[in-house]
Amino acid sequence: MKQIHFALTIHSEFNVCNQDFKSRVFQLIDELKRGDKQRRPSQRPRGPDYQRDKAWMERRKDPNTSDLGIDETGSNMKKSHHSSSRLHKSGQLQGAMPILVVPNGRSATLNMFNVKQFLQDGLYTEVQEAMRLKPHKEQKIFVKSAKFVNDPNFPPMFEVVDSIKGLRDKDWARVAGVVVQGPEWQFKGWRWKDPAAIMNNVTGFHLCYDNVDKHPNAIAWQVQILEVSRENRHKDLALAKSFWLHLADRMGRKLAADGKRKRE
Repeated sequence: MKQIHFALTIHSEFNVCNQDFKSRVFQLIDELKRGDKQRRPSQRPRGPDYQRDKAWMERRKDPNTSDLGIDETGSNMKKSHHSSSRLHKSGQLQGAMPILVVPNGRSATLNMFNVKQFLQDGLYTEVQEAMRLKPHKEQKIFVKSAKFVNDPNFPPMFEVVDSIKGLRDKDWARVAGVVVQGPEWQFKGWRWKDPAAIMNNVTGFHLCYDNVDKHPNAIAWQVQILEVSRENRHKDLALAKSFWLHLADRMGRKLAADGKRKRE
């Protein structure tokens, strides 16, 4: 009887210990889950400002652009205190990124859907194909110029938009170039009312296919006409380079003229 009583006591104590062990294991698991939730970053939805400038923020991850010395938060946020002396030499305002305006029409040869691949990579994609690959249109895009302009005094990054509604008065000084589609309604709401006055202040371009007639307004306004081939993609690189070189030349001339007027 004593042996049976001893065995029952051992069995009872083992069950109690086993239950305590299980409880402790589950308690540890709960503690680990709570700690993991506390360490996780906030999952709250991002605000519109963050989404709008997400592409610009991503450039910080690129080691090739870590020393550009320009406003790393875009045009509508605070300017960086880390300025580059190269921008001062080129006459650019500290942290001010130049703006390029493209047509917002889906029938245009160049718009927000295909402008980055053309200007930054030197590869042209027809608008309809670019829309099929990426149906969502961004409000603004940032393109790098360094592939085509090997000049440390030239701005390394440009902001591209297809609407001037969001521009403030001080932003107009940053508008460096415009791709014209042809009709005058493209310039509705611009700071300068006459197309001729616009082209005196902004470098104009007209991108069209090489097998179609040029828009008469593009000829009358004396903008730089770029003819793109529908079939021969090997010509795209040289065409994109001619865009950047012409823009760099016009911006340099305008900067020199502005400086001369100030000295006078």
